[in-house]
Amino acid sequence: MPLALALLIAATALWTLPVGFVPILGGAIALLLICWQPWLGLSLLFAAQVLCTEDILLRTEDLRPTIYYDSLPYFHGNIFELMILLLAGAMLVRYRLRIVRSRMDIPILALAVMTVIGYLTGGYNSGNWTRIYEPRRMVHFFAAYFLFTNLIDNRRKFDTFLLIFLAATGLKGIHGMWLYAHGEGLMVKWRIRAIFTGWGDGLNFTTYLLIMAAAWFRRIRLPGQLLWWLLSFPVVFSFLMSYKRSFYIGLVAGIGVLFLLFDGDARRRLLTYSAIAAFLGLALIIATGNWYAFSSRVASIFQPKKESSANYRIVEWKNALIAIRMNPWLGIGMGGILTMIIFLSRTNLLGIHNTYLWAAAKMGFGGLLCVCWFLLSLAALALRDRKNSDAQTKFRAEIFLAVLTAICCVGVFAPLFHQTRTSFWLGIFAGIVSIAGEKRILPDHVAATSK
Repeated sequence: MPLALALLIAATALWTLPVGFVPILGGAIALLLICWQPWLGLSLLFAAQVLCTEDILLRTEDLRPTIYYDSLPYFHGNIFELMILLLAGAMLVRYRLRIVRSRMDIPILALAVMTVIGYLTGGYNSGNWTRIYEPRRMVHFFAAYFLFTNLIDNRRKFDTFLLIFLAATGLKGIHGMWLYAHGEGLMVKWRIRAIFTGWGDGLNFTTYLLIMAAAWFRRIRLPGQLLWWLLSFPVVFSFLMSYKRSFYIGLVAGIGVLFLLFDGDARRRLLTYSAIAAFLGLALIIATGNWYAFSSRVASIFQPKKESSANYRIVEWKNALIAIRMNPWLGIGMGGILTMIIFLSRTNLLGIHNTYLWAAAKMGFGGLLCVCWFLLSLAALALRDRKNSDAQTKFRAEIFLAVLTAICCVGVFAPLFHQTRTSFWLGIFAGIVSIAGEKRILPDHVAATSK
């Protein structure tokens, strides 16, 4: 029942504008869920974020607006931010909020302190205290983490959350195929029609594929496994038709980590099936006439200076390094605008497509250290869980490590804390690893033994 209800409500996010009866009905049901079962409300909110697209590149190169950009009447925020506030209120009313619940809370609280300092620095330097775009995204991250760790408190809830995520990602893959079949997408420079352009889509597709790969190689059965395997095909298609090439690197890095973690038969299966998948993928690319498109995209990864958007990233990084040298301790502040010292002829500097340089430039070395502390703490918890003798716990820890590796690689090319869906996604992922590390989603007999 929860999964069927989740699919019904999450499907409302396929509408890009909050117009019509279906989104209103979905919102009404969501409100009832938040009051009745806040943890399920959080699961569905995340599913809606998976399905909702921040922008879709059309053939006319126009950006289609989404509900992320529509503020509600009398509320200076979008529908997702309202739902976050309602979930937080329901959590405070129905549960006792405990701030320090796991080893992850300390590095996250340190990052929160640096965020506040970054906001104060940015406001002081610019004299404009209304630049809250970046602090607002960081609030999404912290809210997602504390909501998840307070609401998802047992294995049944976690398993339901995972199933809802898989279902939403599979539906997003189908949505991508539907858009492609109807001529949507932008014919980019590699002569490939790109559909989804958001970093959040790439994170969801990569995570889905790493979960399925780990389950296949470890021969772990998932609830509803046949359905997830069938949905893997549209997910792969939409993944390949996404605009962000860095997720190719992230997926390969995640598979490489699984290879290092596996041994014996699992490692041999990984090598065998990876070779078969690569061969079939190559055959599909050639058969569909996309060889030039995909080969050009892959070549641009290894020759970034010869490709305009990749070279643009390099110029961004150079400007960020200059800003860091000029403001090493506190940075230019959250919401601060980088001074354009090295210019590009085609555009001005819009941001920093690098999570680590973004943290150092906006919050100084303290912010960079907190981001690295956060990522290393996640890795430490996952490595500790992998030592558990229970197969399911070990399987989850291996997925966490593979996904975390993909995140770290993609973070070199993307400002993951800088966007709405990716910041919320990182908070959810941190919450998942955190409660797993605290032994709250283990099988019952293992949990009893650990006590």
